[in-house]
Amino acid sequence: MESLNKLIGNNILVGIGYDIHKTIKTTKNHLIKLGGVKIKSKIKVISHSDGDVILHAITDSLLGALSLRDIGTYFPNNKKNFNRNSIDFLNYALTKMTSKKMTINNIDIMIVSEEPKINPHFKKILDSISKKLDINKNSISIKATTNEGAGPVGRSEGIAVYSVCTIVQN
Repeated sequence: MESLNKLIGNNILVGIGYDIHKTIKTTKNHLIKLGGVKIKSKIKVISHSDGDVILHAITDSLLGALSLRDIGTYFPNNKKNFNRNSIDFLNYALTKMTSKKMTINNIDIMIVSEEPKINPHFKKILDSISKKLDINKNSISIKATTNEGAGPVGRSEGIAVYSVCTIVQN
């Protein structure tokens, strides 16, 4: 009963984030960013910033949990944000979260991609996200799937990520 009382007493907030970027298949390897990790891939991500769909989705889920709208509100597609590192977006959301004396309880990430395959990069992505969010790896779930050839993602014309987070009062 003590645990239930503690849980009820906490301010638990939930946010969902989503991001998608167009991709182009190429014959040579490009470095793309996923979760702050540079990965060699035969796709090129088309984006105004560095195109890290994982960090964008996480940022939006944190902003959502804080009722602060979306990433584009704070970082519009303008000259200042061209090729900008997505860690800046994430750090903005984390600063807002800590100023409200909140911490991340857990985060669930779903990557939808035909290319690149995520499994070979899973551990590096998990380590990177854990470090960037300053949370235990056991509080992060990363799943990956394809779109079974359906739609733009299934035709390898895009990569999408969903993120759900819960944050709690310190």
